[in-house]
Amino acid sequence: MNIVLLVIALGGLYYCIDDFKTDLSHRLLGHRFHYGVYLFWIQWAMICLFFIFARKKPTNFPIDPNSKEKAVV
Repeated sequence: MNIVLLVIALGGLYYCIDDFKTDLSHRLLGHRFHYGVYLFWIQWAMICLFFIFARKKPTNFPIDPNSKEKAVV
């Protein structure tokens, strides 16, 4: 799922860059608006990359919730 969202983020970034270069009304919006949109797509991609490469910590809790053993934390 994260890979699909990463592809969407990269596609959105590409579409915005292309649209800002070709559409006259978007070119007139200014650099601050463009930077904000670029930061949105880049941040979305970074969040996806974080969750793709984040390692899941193993839990030491017992599988059976009725077990008398205490979980080691």
